[in-house]
Amino acid sequence: MAKSAFSYLMMRDEEMPGTIVRSSFIPEELGRIDYLLSDKTGTLTQNVMEMKEIHMGDISFGREGLEEVREMLKESYLSSVAARAPHGTARARLPAAMMVQRLIEGLALCHNVNVTHEGDQMEYQASSPDEVALVKYARATGLVLTDRSTSKMVLTRPSGERVEYHILYLFPFSSDTKRMGIIVREPVSPDSDSGRAGRILFLMKGADAVMAPIVEFSDWLEEECGNLARKGLRTLVVAVKVLSQGEFNGFSQRYEAAKRSLVERDASMRAVLEDIECDLELLGLTGVEDKLQENVNTTLATLRDAGVRVWMLTGDKVETARCIATSSNLFARNAPVFSITANSLEQAEEQFQRFQKKPGACLVIDGRSLSYCTDNFPRQFLEVAMRCPSVVCCRCAPTQKALIVRLLKRYAKKRCAAIGNVLLLCC
Repeated sequence: MAKSAFSYLMMRDEEMPGTIVRSSFIPEELGRIDYLLSDKTGTLTQNVMEMKEIHMGDISFGREGLEEVREMLKESYLSSVAARAPHGTARARLPAAMMVQRLIEGLALCHNVNVTHEGDQMEYQASSPDEVALVKYARATGLVLTDRSTSKMVLTRPSGERVEYHILYLFPFSSDTKRMGIIVREPVSPDSDSGRAGRILFLMKGADAVMAPIVEFSDWLEEECGNLARKGLRTLVVAVKVLSQGEFNGFSQRYEAAKRSLVERDASMRAVLEDIECDLELLGLTGVEDKLQENVNTTLATLRDAGVRVWMLTGDKVETARCIATSSNLFARNAPVFSITANSLEQAEEQFQRFQKKPGACLVIDGRSLSYCTDNFPRQFLEVAMRCPSVVCCRCAPTQKALIVRLLKRYAKKRCAAIGNVLLLCC
């Protein structure tokens, strides 16, 4: 379209009143794009999180079961059953209400959310909207994070009782560990001897891939993670470990010594923490929905019709990313989809050879398989992937996202555009 015609249409678009076109170079540049590389969260989705489901193995609740969760939580606190269960008590012997209480307490305590008060209004703020969604869910069930400082958290129970937990250590989430943890001391139980300190709890939450090896064996965790992911939900595993005073003292001494180390301080601190990241008790699993951006379906379909090949680079697991790719119309309706999920170089090579025989198929590849391909046969992999209508790279580390952009620009020799966090990683 000629510049004058394009400008004429833009300035008379009723949805953009008062528009004045001063340059048409940007639209012309966009018209030359062959590959568009995007992250998922906040770009294809709104980064607006809402808790949809919780699972505790034998029992689970969707959003419609919120009232039942609220009643069970209230029952657990009011009942004598809510007394402390010894660490290691078999989950099968725990009443359902107690299991609900322990998971909701985990959600209300294991996070890095701050509380702000403006008049009668209370707001939650955190760098991760997932964490805010979990704390808001706990609030909706009746366990409210009321106040927080660097040294304590105050929770208000359904009865209105305020209880104070002391924060002993906080281990923030990182893209490398894919989990976060916190060590807190419980308030003294009313039925305990006066002066007796509350239990010390080490709470963790994180991606199922990193949490599964460090929690006690569960025959339902992997299956339920897959079920939630196929619904397009982001999953988090929540777990706990009760530390004796002696265990905590030993950890604290080693951790503080590692913090004072002048050589490889971060690695030393990580090694000390990993000593207690074992045999955690599984509390439950959460499923959070990230809503799609408005009109993302029609936008991606229009880009595809215009010949633009869209690649989604995300840290989500394969099932979640594939579901989002389908619901957002990144994959055309009825388009064939081929997945590469290899545990070794030999498997990656074998699956890649099979993929080469599937012309016109969309590709889904996880981070480990992507590393095998880009480390050992990058040119062959990119030459085949470039012909795909759409590509989804899952379980990608930030460095992998930047690498894919660089490799695609090198081998495609066509105009590529990166948007969202992918663009920031490439800068």
